Amino acid sequence: TPPNGRSRTGWGGVTQAQLAELLKVNQAFISKIETCERRLDIIELHHICQVLGISFVDFIQEVDRDILCKNEEESYITIKELKK
Repeated sequence: TPPNGRSRTGWGGVTQAQLAELLKVNQAFISKIETCERRLDIIELHHICQVLGISFVDFIQEVDRDILCKNEEESYITIKELKK
């Protein structure tokens, strides 16, 4: 995402600047989250879900499913490589 925050992000279709305004933080805070320079604690993540109108529980369940799928894919690749 460009530093000007004009492109769409994975934040429910809002820009970095828009999300920063909703959260009352500076845009650099959002940028650091996107680039994994900063991790969120559970309270911050809950707040982000609230301002975006996303169900926190649904979000966590989706993340959990994504992690399980990724782990299964990695396990399959590892097993496949071991059989070589």
